[in-house]
Amino acid sequence: MPKKTIHILYPYPTGKAPSQRFRIELFLPLLEKDFDVKIYPFWSEKTWKILYKKGHVLQKLWGLISGFARRKFYLFSALKADFIYIHREATPIGPPFIEWILAKLLRKKIIYDFDDAIWMANQSEANRGMVKNLKNHQKVGKICKWAHKVCVGNEFLAAFARQFNENVVVIPTAVDTVGLHNPDRNRETLRQAQGDLRYFDKLSTQGDMEIGDQTNTHIIGWTGTHSTLDQLEIIWPILDDLHSRFPFTFQIISDAFPEMLPDYVRKVYWNKENEIQDLLKFDIGIMPLKDNEWEKGKCGFKLIQYMSLEIPSVASDVGVNGEILNDASLGFLIPNNDLHAWKEGLIKLLSDSELRREVGKAGRKRIQEAYSVEANKEKVLGLFED
Repeated sequence: MPKKTIHILYPYPTGKAPSQRFRIELFLPLLEKDFDVKIYPFWSEKTWKILYKKGHVLQKLWGLISGFARRKFYLFSALKADFIYIHREATPIGPPFIEWILAKLLRKKIIYDFDDAIWMANQSEANRGMVKNLKNHQKVGKICKWAHKVCVGNEFLAAFARQFNENVVVIPTAVDTVGLHNPDRNRETLRQAQGDLRYFDKLSTQGDMEIGDQTNTHIIGWTGTHSTLDQLEIIWPILDDLHSRFPFTFQIISDAFPEMLPDYVRKVYWNKENEIQDLLKFDIGIMPLKDNEWEKGKCGFKLIQYMSLEIPSVASDVGVNGEILNDASLGFLIPNNDLHAWKEGLIKLLSDSELRREVGKAGRKRIQEAYSVEANKEKVLGLFED
C-alpha cells in the first residue's frame, strides 16, 4: 500500500527558525517512516538571509512576490496531498486565500499549527511598521474554523482555537533530549572547543560563591530573538545592584542586542551550529515575560531549552511558565515580576552550587517526561490519523 502524503507549509527555509524547527522539523524523521513528506517554505533561502536586516527593500519585495507565486503554483501540487500541515500561516500578509482554496475548494485536510497568540498584533517594537499593518490577524480564527485539526502549544492558545474548532490538540514545543538537547553528549564537544573545565563541568567543580568573591564568576544567560529583547527590560533594574555584590557575567544570545550595555554583558550572536554549546555556558538561565495577553501565548521554549540542558532557571510566572515549573524543586517562578523575588531567586542559585545541581537535574527529568520528542511523538502522529 502506498504511503499517504503530507505536505508541510511553513514560513521559512528548513532549519532556520526555532518555531518550525522544534514544532515540526524535529519530527520529520518520525513522519517520514510512515508518510511521504514534502516541504514548501514561503521564503527562499536568498530572501531569508536579508529578511530581518535593515534596507534591502527591493530584494525583500521581490522575495515576497516570489513567495506568493510559489504558493499559487503549489495549489496544483496540493491535489496530491492527503494532509496539509500549515505552521502559522500559508502567506505572511493578506487574507487566507490559500487556506480557503485548500480547505473549501480542494477539500483538503488541513492541520493548522501555531505557538503564539498570532491573532493579536505582536506588541514588540521590533514587529511594528508597515508589515504589521498588512498582517490580517483576523485570519487566524478563519483558518482554525476551516482546519481538520488545530495543533497549539499551550492551553491559552487552545482556548482561542476552540471557539472555532472542537478538534484542538495541545502539543508543547518539544526538544530532542537524546540528541541535540543532551548535556552529557554535548559537554565533550564543549570541552574540546573551550579547553575550560568550568564550561562543561561547572556544577561539580565550583564551590559556593560568597558575596564580593571576585575569583569565581558565574554566567547568567538569556537567549531569544530581536522580537523578544524587550522582555529584558523587566530584569535590567536589578542587574547592576546584583553585579555589585556578585561577579557574574550576563550573556545574551540573540540576532540583535540592546544599545549601551553594561560592561558585564557578553554578546553572543545566535548560531545554529553552536547554540547548544553556547547555552551550556550558562550557570543560570532566565525567562522574564511581561504579564500581557501576547506573552501568555508563549510556549516557554527558553525554559524548555534551559531545563533540558540541566540549567537551573528563574522565570516570570506568566502563561505556560507556571505549568512547566509546576513544582518548587524545578526552578524559581517569580509572581507579578516582583523585583525582590527576582533578585532573591538569582542570589540563591548564585550562592549554592548544590542547589544549582539539584534544580538542574530535576528540570531535565521534567522535560524528558513531558516536553521531549519521545513524550510527544504519539500526539504528533495522531494529527495525521483520519
